[in-house]
Amino acid sequence: MADKLKISLFSDFHYRKEMYSITLDDLLTILNRAEKENAEIILHAGDFCNDYNNSPEVINALLNNKTGLKVYGVYGNHELESFDNSMAVVTKFITNDENVVWGTKDGKIGDGSIAYYYADVKDFRIVCTDTNYSFNTEGYWEHNRTRSFGPPDENLFGNSLGTEQLVWLEETLIKSAKEGKKCIVISHESFSGKFRSSSPDSVFIRNLFARVNAMKKGTVLMAINGHIHTNNACVMDNILYLDMNTAKNTWWQGTQEEHYREADTYKYTEYDENGNAVNTYDRSYTQDWMNKNTWYSADPLSAIVTVTNDGEITVEGMESEYVNDILPPENKWNDCEPRVLSGKWKLDI
Repeated sequence: MADKLKISLFSDFHYRKEMYSITLDDLLTILNRAEKENAEIILHAGDFCNDYNNSPEVINALLNNKTGLKVYGVYGNHELESFDNSMAVVTKFITNDENVVWGTKDGKIGDGSIAYYYADVKDFRIVCTDTNYSFNTEGYWEHNRTRSFGPPDENLFGNSLGTEQLVWLEETLIKSAKEGKKCIVISHESFSGKFRSSSPDSVFIRNLFARVNAMKKGTVLMAINGHIHTNNACVMDNILYLDMNTAKNTWWQGTQEEHYREADTYKYTEYDENGNAVNTYDRSYTQDWMNKNTWYSADPLSAIVTVTNDGEITVEGMESEYVNDILPPENKWNDCEPRVLSGKWKLDI
């Protein structure tokens, strides 16, 4: 009988008070769906929070979710963007599983400067990567820095894994093939080469996937990414690549033009430094400083993904609409709609 794993998946939540109109209630809606659908773990593909230091309410809600589910997340390119949100601060908040194996020499979290890791759940290995490395002018790979949402302008090959992580990923996947583990690889940037953005490491990684699957068929079943705020899936070389849409920020365009009206409001809660609610009121979308560039989904988007170790993958997505039917000025692509696709795939295992 096939072993299976049921996953609650979301990406690019982008929580930061007064920057985006994202709320704790939006996260609770995702978590409530996970509970209702009997999900066994929660995955997020990065950009969960743009200010970890000042967001205890969402960090606590996710990591201490009421059903006690293990959470496995990855760094997005916005995890470090706010003041003092260093890796020492953020890394400890991307998972609540103390038994994950970090990419450090001893497999422990250490000082948080290594944020890639893997975790074993049933017959599956959740492999969480960090696509925030770039090659600098001094001749070495460095991680995106505190107070940044990308590599320094002078660096090359942004959104990469870097040499050390690529070695770790290869060793991890070869080990998985030898142990008969079925891998789900999570990244912020895509490895597919088929979607509208992709890591410079994509060709190497796809070839790596092919090599380990040649060693043991079905070692890598699935690769999940966020980052692009789009909604796609494709099967290549007997692997499902899933491009997970953003939770709420459906369309971003640097227009700096007001499109929401003062009367367009949402329930906003103020929290103290411990994450306790102190006041709730109707807040206008016009008051949040990134909203001249952002068009929102009316509902927080998530998916329920069921994977079996004999290669059957089911994605239960969802449909929403734009807040108050306020549409972006242009939409050249149908993968930016406020929806997550649904589908069923059977890989040859």
